Amino acid sequence: MQDDGGTAGPHKTDPARCQDAGGAIPGAAAGAGPGFELPAAQQLALIRRMMAEGRRAVVLDGQHMMVWGSLIGTAFFVQYAAVIGAVGAIVGTLGWAVAIVLGWALSAWIGARTAGRRPGNKLTALYATAFIGTGVVLTLTAVIGWSTGTLDPRGITVTTCGLLGVAFLVTAVATEIGWLRLVAVGWWALLALFLVRPALSALDLLVMGAAMWGLVLLPGLRLIVLQRRADGRAATGCG
Repeated sequence: MQDDGGTAGPHKTDPARCQDAGGAIPGAAAGAGPGFELPAAQQLALIRRMMAEGRRAVVLDGQHMMVWGSLIGTAFFVQYAAVIGAVGAIVGTLGWAVAIVLGWALSAWIGARTAGRRPGNKLTALYATAFIGTGVVLTLTAVIGWSTGTLDPRGITVTTCGLLGVAFLVTAVATEIGWLRLVAVGWWALLALFLVRPALSALDLLVMGAAMWGLVLLPGLRLIVLQRRADGRAATGCG
C-alpha cells in the first residue's frame, strides 16, 4: 500500500480506512494478496460469507444431482433388465449411452441457466470441481472401457462409490450442510460392501440403481426444496 506521497510506506494497513462504502475490504474476495492480512474477526466473517454463498450455490446444483441420479439410476435398471433377458443387450448399451450424453447436455444447460444466480468463490469452485472431476473420470472409464472391451464392472462400481463419497464429503465440509456427510457415508458403505465380495451379481445392478436414486437423486430433490424455500423467504422479505 502506498502513503499519500505515492511511495511505499512501512505503516500497517488500517482496515477501517480501506473499507469501501459497502463495507468490503479491497482484495478480500481475491484472497487479499501478498502483504495484506485481514484482522481475525474479518477473516472469520469472510469465511462465513463464503460458506453461505456455498450453501446458496449447492441448492442450485441440486438440479444436477437430480438429473444424474435419475439418468444413471435408470441406466442401471435397464442394464439389469438386459442381463436377465427381459430386453435385448443392445437396449442396455443404449441406456448407458443415452444417460451419459443426456446427462452432460442437461448439466451444461442447467449451468448456463443458473450462471447469473450462482454465487462463486473458492469453496463453491472446490466442491463443483470434485463433482465435475468425478463425472469426467467415470465417463472416460466407461467410454474407453466399452470401446476397447476392457471395462471392468467391479472396478468401475467401486470407483463410482469411492469418488461420489469424496465429492459429497467435500461438499458437506465446504458448505456446512451436515446431512450431506451421511450421503458420503452411504456411498462408502456400498464401497466396503463391494470390496469384500469377490464378484458382482446381476442384483448388484439393482443395488446401484437404487443407490443412484437414493443417494444422488433424493439429495438433489431435497436441495431443490431448500432452494424454493429460500427463494420464497427472499420474495417475502423474510430472508
